[in-house]
Amino acid sequence: MATVKIKFRASLQLDKAGTLFYQVIHNRVTRQIYTGYKLFPYEWNAMDSKIVIPPGCDEGRSCYLSYLREVLASNASRLSGIIARLEKAGVPYNTDKVVELFNATDGDGCFISFACDIISRMTQIGKSQTAAKYTTAINSFKRFRDECDVPIDNMDSSLMLEYEQWLKETGVCKNTISFYMRNLRAIYNRAVEKEITVQRFPFRHVYTGIDKTVKRALSAKTIKEIKNLDLSLFPQLDYARDLFMFSFYTRGMSFIDMAFLKKKDRVKPKCRCMNFWKSVKFAV
Repeated sequence: MATVKIKFRASLQLDKAGTLFYQVIHNRVTRQIYTGYKLFPYEWNAMDSKIVIPPGCDEGRSCYLSYLREVLASNASRLSGIIARLEKAGVPYNTDKVVELFNATDGDGCFISFACDIISRMTQIGKSQTAAKYTTAINSFKRFRDECDVPIDNMDSSLMLEYEQWLKETGVCKNTISFYMRNLRAIYNRAVEKEITVQRFPFRHVYTGIDKTVKRALSAKTIKEIKNLDLSLFPQLDYARDLFMFSFYTRGMSFIDMAFLKKKDRVKPKCRCMNFWKSVKFAV
């Protein structure tokens, strides 16, 4: 099985920073992946292969070094995930293949970036409805993450359970939770299909079903009460009630369709409940 190590190469000039790179070894063949990040020798612990923050380091440099720690750990995790997938496939591979897959990873190996890339592609090929669903789900997940991305390899059951709990605490109903989870799962499965990550089934313990929707329809009694209200002292409310009842009698005609009705569209009422039709003011 291939191994990954983080290495530091010091500059030949003592006053200049050296370079960080990943060393991939498989079957005694070594390949290097350069990170583009620079460090000074005193900021690197060669024994533990870790970045150290020297005493008295200014705040800006300290933040930079802390950021590099996270990036290196994230990329090392990605490389380990790539190697695990290749091993699981059972097909012979070499270090060049590992480097190729690492450099070709969509969305820089992070879930939100990958999702945005998928959304862009869906929009380009005309699948706007799918793109809209993915956008709604990923925007919710971004709020949960405070706009911070997460490596795809870190998408696990624990993280999704935390997300589900956060949704419940913010008052999101079960069907909306299911909508978010099912769309995030679809995005994650695309990453699995592209061999960007291995299938860890992060959504197996969260709710992805369809809950029975609570009926919100008005009862017949309430409709009758609205119909019989005496609103003669409130002309605007009286007119609004007539429009509502007209929409009800026409089985939910939209307001825009009602607004553009004309006299020629009028037909003879066939039931007593539509006697008010004559009083409706049509557009000319």
